Amino acid sequence: MTYTDGRAGENSNSLATTQIYPVSENGRLLENAQPETLYSQPDPASCETDTLQASPNGMYMILSYNCEANYYARIVHTSDSNSEPILLPRGVFLDWSPDGAWFLFRDTDEDVIWLVDLLY
Repeated sequence: MTYTDGRAGENSNSLATTQIYPVSENGRLLENAQPETLYSQPDPASCETDTLQASPNGMYMILSYNCEANYYARIVHTSDSNSEPILLPRGVFLDWSPDGAWFLFRDTDEDVIWLVDLLY
């Protein structure tokens, strides 16, 4: 994940850009590999990107945001750079399933834990 600063001044924003690099079957970076941008836009207002969690199957990433007193998360589909990220309600990403087909998320407004199925 890379960050670039927006314009200096009162209305400046940080731009969070998520890029992936192609790797070989054994996980080594390919020679002369060029990154592909998966996602690039400003962090939500009053927020900073906190963590990035890739799914075990490599199909999704969860970007977690620290927004002063609250936390939010976005789901990004890694194999489709044209798909729009999905913003989850206020809460905290907990963990992926071993196969990456679902994840656990704690909704802090309702104080419940969701099991989110991504392969429905």
